[in-house]
Amino acid sequence: MNDRTRVEELLGRPPRGDFDVVVRDADGDPVVVRNAPLLDDGTPMPTRYYLVGAHLVRAVSRLEAAGGVRRAEAAIAPA
Repeated sequence: MNDRTRVEELLGRPPRGDFDVVVRDADGDPVVVRNAPLLDDGTPMPTRYYLVGAHLVRAVSRLEAAGGVRRAEAAIAPA
């Protein structure tokens, strides 16, 4: 299976632009993609790196749901 097809399966939708797989798991499955700076229609891509690995996406989603982003932002906020 090619990377574009597999990333589409992992995202549950077609990728909106070009990308390169920059991290793979031990089986060669995509984990992180680096998106092209522009989408196919010329719109700037807001997210340069995107987590697509199913296991890690679930783990990060749990952290986000439990307030992990707010805690991380508070930890690095200037005093």
